[in-house]
Amino acid sequence: MASQPLHPVWGTGLRALRRSQYAQQVFTSVIAEWQSVQGDERAAEISPLIAQVNESSVYRDLAIGHCIRLHFTPSEKTDCDELMMGLVRALYQARRTDKVVEKKLLQLQTDARSYQAWLELALVWQQQRKIWLKKAGQSLMKAIPERLWQAGKRGA
Repeated sequence: MASQPLHPVWGTGLRALRRSQYAQQVFTSVIAEWQSVQGDERAAEISPLIAQVNESSVYRDLAIGHCIRLHFTPSEKTDCDELMMGLVRALYQARRTDKVVEKKLLQLQTDARSYQAWLELALVWQQQRKIWLKKAGQSLMKAIPERLWQAGKRGA
């Protein structure tokens, strides 16, 4: 079965966002399993990550939702400017939470003797989340007028 052509404006960005969400889902699974196998005293070290991971999931979902609406909804039936600014805000908010998560992972690295394999796996998927989010932003930046991009960025 041949793949369908991408939407000329939103398709590439939406695909990259979905890949970032996929990496987010795997990353969330890794963190949840890592926390459950650590036992009560070690799980407390990992639990601060959970809130940030959940927050970044929300922002990715929001970005994808906005992008899907821009992709499929005729522009005369919706406020595209507001959707585009919301999309940019969600991208920057996801990026900000990703930075917090990465900082927490790197702090755990200083005491990684007992869970080095988990940390390495988490860092692999953390990088995938960031790579695809960045690719989405680069693609979507081409589709969103500069004034709306800047307004969305300021609101993040």
